[in-house]
Amino acid sequence: MSNLKTNFAYNLILTLSGYLFTLITFPYVSRILGVDNIGSVNFVDSIINYFVLFSMMGVGSVGIREVAKYKDSKDDLQGSFRDIFLLNFLFTVIAILVLVCLIFFVPKFQTHSHLLFIGIIKLMFNFCLIEWFFTGIENFKFITIRSTIIKLIYVVSVLILVKDRNDFEIYYFLTCLVVVINAVLNWSYLVRIIKFRVKGFNYRRYIKSITVIGSYMILTSMYVHFNVTYLGFVSGEKEVGYYTTATKLYALLLSVFTAFTGVMLPRMTALLTDGKIEEFQNNITKSFNFLILFSFPIIVFTTVFAYDIVLLLAGKEYLGAVLPMQIVMPLLMIIGIEQILVIQILMPLKKDKTIMWNSLFGGALGVLLNIVLVHFFKSVGSAVVWLCCELVILALSLFYAKKSIEFSFPYKELLKQIVFTLPIIAVTFYFSKHFAMSSVLKLIGGFTIIYIYYFILWFLILKNPLLINYIKKW
Repeated sequence: MSNLKTNFAYNLILTLSGYLFTLITFPYVSRILGVDNIGSVNFVDSIINYFVLFSMMGVGSVGIREVAKYKDSKDDLQGSFRDIFLLNFLFTVIAILVLVCLIFFVPKFQTHSHLLFIGIIKLMFNFCLIEWFFTGIENFKFITIRSTIIKLIYVVSVLILVKDRNDFEIYYFLTCLVVVINAVLNWSYLVRIIKFRVKGFNYRRYIKSITVIGSYMILTSMYVHFNVTYLGFVSGEKEVGYYTTATKLYALLLSVFTAFTGVMLPRMTALLTDGKIEEFQNNITKSFNFLILFSFPIIVFTTVFAYDIVLLLAGKEYLGAVLPMQIVMPLLMIIGIEQILVIQILMPLKKDKTIMWNSLFGGALGVLLNIVLVHFFKSVGSAVVWLCCELVILALSLFYAKKSIEFSFPYKELLKQIVFTLPIIAVTFYFSKHFAMSSVLKLIGGFTIIYIYYFILWFLILKNPLLINYIKKW
């Protein structure tokens, strides 16, 4: 069994690089293209991502789970890959056909048809990425090195080729081209590991699991990707620019924890398959401890200093993103807990129907709240919708996870963290409002204060076991 820490390190680099390179280009691109063009690109990309969800359905999660199960049997692995990949291909063809029809018949799509046809390139090649296969066999080294190099080339290309407001199509084309190159290189490496044959395709084998998990992904998107799309239809591209700017840093930060949960899914599946329940439960406890260490300081920092962060990253034109960002950032903790409950507990236990019903309720609530709030409150309304839906999904996921298997949920620990967080919020809020200095110095000062406070809190007062063990190993 490959080393969990090594896998996490590779997956962290892989996931972070995508958002870090975006974060490097974003201050440049946001100022060059302006809020309206950024809004147009993000509006179109939200539509493409929505169709990517339809094309992928539950392929990613089911693929990781099944590949992890059969990775030691080459024949079974090849058969499992074939059946999942060909289902993915069929869903992708259907998604492309539907999108092309909508481009010709929906006026709002016609307005952005030039960008949508560029986005179809991303949709066409996304199913060939097969990242789920490499995650399932716990081989993160190749895709991490490959992806990091390609994204570095992407950053350089954007800085060279995107020069004025009219270059937004070039910017989006370069973004989609990253998917194409990654897909081609992944396949060139895949054929060294297994042989791919269409013969023997059994669509019935995984159609139910993929559809059920896919429904979960699609319903979840009703308050994630759908928020952006609906906001674009109701309030226009500028509000989309505010909202996507507000969520940009959140996505980067969540990617750190997502890298961890992505590594844990095949590992937790293997533990259940081997009947190692105690180790399974211990890993859940460690995940909660890691999430607490990771999320609380970041939430305080980004919420209190949201104004300075937006000003530094995007400029004065994007200050409408400050309040949405402050509403969204607590999702770092909420969705982090959800990922532990869903990805590390319910998915390895194959509670696919439970996951789908949870998402059905959250998706229905998302649509209703979008209709009620977004028209009046615009990007702020979209942020509130997302927060409310995730809280409901969290409550449902916790209820069903506790019913499915015995594990310790850190109720008291979370309550203690919240109580001890209130003083540092007050201190840093005063610091942010009453000290006249540049945004850079203010952010450095706030970051230092917050992390010194939390280190003392966790090491000397609350004695977080994960932090103490890590320091002892040093």
